[in-house]
Amino acid sequence: MRVFDALATVAGRISTGVAMAVAILVGLWPDHPRDIDPVRLGAVITTIVAWLAAEIVSGRKPSEHDLSLFVRIVELMPEGTIDFLRNHDFDNSFAGNQQKGLFELANWEGSRRQFLDGALQQKWALLLSDIKAFVGALAAGTGPIGAGPLFSAHPDHTDKMNPPDWVAERIKELNEKASKLSKTADAFEHYARNRLRL
Repeated sequence: MRVFDALATVAGRISTGVAMAVAILVGLWPDHPRDIDPVRLGAVITTIVAWLAAEIVSGRKPSEHDLSLFVRIVELMPEGTIDFLRNHDFDNSFAGNQQKGLFELANWEGSRRQFLDGALQQKWALLLSDIKAFVGALAAGTGPIGAGPLFSAHPDHTDKMNPPDWVAERIKELNEKASKLSKTADAFEHYARNRLRL
C-alpha cells in the first residue's frame, strides 16, 4: 500500500514518467539493426506499468465518509485548541471549555469513526492515541478553581508559588503531552489535507 501511496504523489508520477522515457530511449531506440534485448524490454515494460499505476492511483477520489470524518475532527479540534496545546503552560490556570472537543474525540470508538483509507487511518490512530493520553492526564491532573469556570493543576490547598514535587511533576507531564499532541495534530492535518486533496 505504501508503494502505491508514494506513486500517487506528484513526485512519484514525475519520477515514473521520466523513468519510462529513459527506459524507452535506452532500451528500444532503433540506433542500428539488432535483436531486442529481453532485459531492456523488461525494464521498459516495468517502467510503463509503474507509470500507469501512478496515474491510476493518483486519479482515485477520496470517499465521502473520509471527507466528512476529517471535517468533523477539525470542528472538534479547531485552531484555537491547537494553539492552546502548543502554547499553554499548565503552571497557569485555563478555561475548561477549550478542551471540550478533545474529550469527545477521546471517546470515539467503532468503524464509523475510522477512515476507510488505510494510510490515513494509521495517522489518525496515532493522533487518537495522543488525544486519549492527554485527556487522561488532564482529567486526572487538573480540577476547577473553587466553583468558577477556570481549571488548574494546582490543588486549592497547595501553595502555587512553592508547589510540592508531585504537582510539579503533574505540570511537567501535562506540558509534555500537550506539546506532543499539538505536533501530532499538525502532522495529521497536513497529511490528511494532501491525502484528501483539500
